Order: sequence, then C-alpha cells, then structure tokens
Amino acid sequence: MEFGVHLAELTVDPQGALAIRQLASVILKQYVETHWCSQSEKFRPPETTERAKVAIRELLPNGLRESISKVRSSVAYAVSAIAHWDWPEAWPELFNLLMEMLVSGDVNAVHGAMRVLTEFTREVTDTQMPLVAPVILPEMYKIFTMAEFTIPRGPPSSPPPGEVLGFENLVFSIFEFVHALLENNKFKNTVKKALPELIYYILLYMQITEEQIKVWTANPQQFVEDEDDDTFSYTVRIAAQDLLLAVAADFQNESATALAAAATRHLQEAEQAKNNGAEHWWKIHEACMLALGSVKSIITDSVKNGRIHFDMHGFLTNVVLADLNLSGTLGRVIRVTAECQTLEISSKQRYCDQLKISESTHVLQPFLPSILDGLIHLATQFSSEVLNLVMETLCIVCTVDPAFTASVENKICPFTIAIFLKYSNGTCSSYIRKVRLVLLLNPAAENLINDNLNEYQFIQR
Repeated sequence: MEFGVHLAELTVDPQGALAIRQLASVILKQYVETHWCSQSEKFRPPETTERAKVAIRELLPNGLRESISKVRSSVAYAVSAIAHWDWPEAWPELFNLLMEMLVSGDVNAVHGAMRVLTEFTREVTDTQMPLVAPVILPEMYKIFTMAEFTIPRGPPSSPPPGEVLGFENLVFSIFEFVHALLENNKFKNTVKKALPELIYYILLYMQITEEQIKVWTANPQQFVEDEDDDTFSYTVRIAAQDLLLAVAADFQNESATALAAAATRHLQEAEQAKNNGAEHWWKIHEACMLALGSVKSIITDSVKNGRIHFDMHGFLTNVVLADLNLSGTLGRVIRVTAECQTLEISSKQRYCDQLKISESTHVLQPFLPSILDGLIHLATQFSSEVLNLVMETLCIVCTVDPAFTASVENKICPFTIAIFLKYSNGTCSSYIRKVRLVLLLNPAAENLINDNLNEYQFIQR
C-alpha cells in the first residue's frame, strides 16, 4: 500500500491518537496537492497510482463525519482537491454522498459537506459547473428553509477547546459558499438567478435571536458595540447583513427588486403571525427595517426611477411609524424589552434619514414630539456609548422639520448644554456641535436660540 493510503487510514481512524490523526490529516492535504495529478502546478513526482486513488476516495468521505473539527476540515480540503481532478469522471458518486450528508441531520456531516462544497466551488471548472449547480443549489435552499425550525432551544453546550461546532458554524459555511460563488465571475449569474429566494432567507437570518435579546436587555451598551459598523463581534445577523451588502453591490437593480419582494412577503407573514397571537412577530419587522436601511440608496433610487414597485410611504407609515406605538412614552420603533431601548434609537436614526432621502418627512411630523422626549429620556439613563447614538440621532431629528425644531428649542439647547458640561470630550462633543450648527442654520429658530447659544459659547470658552 502507498504512503497516501496510510495517511488516509490514520486520519479517519476513530480509535487513533488525536495528535497522530491531526498530523496525518495535515500531511494528507499536502500529499494530495503535490502528488495526486501530474497536471497540478504544485506537482512533484511520483504520481499517486490508480489503485491508491481508489482506496483514498473510499476512505476519506468517512472523515467528513468526524467530530474533531480540525481533522474534519483537513479531510474536506483533501476531498475538494481530489474532486477538482477526479469529479465526475473518476468519482461520480461524490456529490450523491455529499447531498446525503447535507440532509442527514448530523451536524458534523453537514458541516463537513459544506466545507467541501465551499472549497470546491473556488476552483470548479466551466465544464463542471452545469453539473454542480443543479445538484447543490436545491439542497442549499432546503437547508435555509429548515434552519429556522432547527435552532436548539436548550442550554448551549460547551465544545472541547479549539472546536467550533453547531448551527451558527453551519450557517457561516453556507454564507461562505455563496460569497465564493460571487467572487468567481463564472458563477455570478447562478447567484443572480437565485436572488429572490436567497434574499428572502437572508432576511430570516437578520432577525434578533433570543440570546441577543437577553444580552442587550441586561446591557444596552452591548447593543451599541455589537451593532456598530466597526464591531469586532461576528454573528449570524452580521454575516447575513454582509451577504446582503455583497449581493447588492454586485446586482444593484436585481437586488432591489428581490429585496422589495422579500420584505413584502415577510411583512405579510408577520401580520399573519401577529393575528395568530405569535409572541415575536415584531422580529421580522426589525429585520426588514435593518435590511432596507442597509441598502437604502439602492431601494430609494429604484423606487424613484420606477424600476421596482414598493410602497415606501406605506412601509414607513404602516410598519415603521405604526411600531412607534408599541411602547407609550418613549415611542419605540421596536419593543425588544422594557429596558433594551437602544435598538429603537438605531431604527429611528435609520428611518429619519430614510424619510429625508425619500422626501417623505411629513409622515414623521406627528411623531417628532414623542421621539424627542424619548431621546432626551434615554440620554439620562445610560453611559457615553449609548449617549453618542442618542446625539447622532438627535442631529438627524432636528433637520426633519425646521418649524418643530424651533418650537422645541427651549428643550434642545438646555439639553445639549447639560450634555456638554458632563461630556465635553470625545465623540459626543462633535455631535453637540452638529446640533448647534443645525440650530444656527434654522431660520425659524434664529431669534429664539441666541441667548442659549451665547450661553453655550461662554461655557465652551
């Protein structure tokens, strides 16, 4: 028997020592790269014999079910490298094996199969793609549709050190697979054709999880950190948003159409869920707000140019502004919990900005008093991280209706002066200056604010 066969046997041996199995799996990856096919750029003689190739192809799929993630990933890489040369002619049964793993319900097998597909699609040839796409994409859709019902509700388990297992890892692998297709010009059209369904399921994964609700309820500042553009955290929600931005960048018009259709479909389903007494019907509202806000310029341009038919005014009135009534005095856009109020600040900010772009600010005017009162109230409750978000939103709110801003100058100026006295350094002070500039440029408030601004200038000096 050849060296490569021995490596494969050691790698997939469940009774073997972990250190030996990991070493064998790494060497096996290198072996396949350098000795499998003489046409490879990295090839070094001798070439693997046909007898050894058959033996290795029979052994390796078992390693895709391996519980040790490092071994499983190495096997997946080796399988994809072999498939590049041998599929479909010499290994016709490979994709049937992978599809069986995808629907097996075994988390390890599903992850292993997805790793193979992710690696394989990076190097798949023109002649292979017509055979690959019809087999893979239907199964990807099945996983997307099943996933929302298979999230574990029990307490999270603690995997062994160095291992990352579970549902999130599977979703990340699927997203990586789609990103890989987008990065290859040969396969972009395949993604383009699937956009309506793809974006529909992306919105599902942009919903807030139960765990995030608990964390953000206990610590609202964590929401600001997690949802910041420069956050170091990486969740399924963020990964889904990244994928949406990626497809929107590559297919602007098609993505706008698909997103409008997906949002409409989700909102109809949310209304049904609400009528049926579902507790978390509002989650998809927030996900749709996040999605539309993330690519607002594309959506707004498409609506204005008549490329898509999406009732933006109806969405803002019947969804965004209607959700302001979910919680009395603070006027929340989304009621995550009684304490987790920072989420709605972000939503307010996003849609005040959106209303300005779409020239529909009049629909927001009746809600401005409650929004302003809510922002001022929130500013007194949390630390500087949340306060920055409050002040950034206040800058936008002050530009919506000059007459309203002038009428509440007696609230805004004392409030900004008080904030300046407490937080005179850092980002917050820059937002205070922006609010001051908005007031100075507001002709309706010119005579009213002189005294307060003079006081502000005196304090600043």
